[in-house]
Amino acid sequence: MGDPVLIESIEKLHRLIDQARVRGEPESNAATPATADAATGRPSARTAHVHVDKDSVAFFVNARTGKGSQLATNPQAALCFSGARSHSR
Repeated sequence: MGDPVLIESIEKLHRLIDQARVRGEPESNAATPATADAATGRPSARTAHVHVDKDSVAFFVNARTGKGSQLATNPQAALCFSGARSHSR
């Protein structure tokens, strides 16, 4: 079985996205992946659509763009969901 914290977090994310959809919030699966340039440390953030499976979260970037190359050299990223608005963390 996978990491229980990861599983619980993904389940909660599913609930938040579903609740946002029911409320009619546009772009309920919109999120902002934030990365950093490995050479300069300069942060970069851009809104993207995210796909949430039962055990993973995926967002899609072009490997030839800045974000793609940043993830290739530094795979650590933060992901902020803006569409699934909630007072929950």
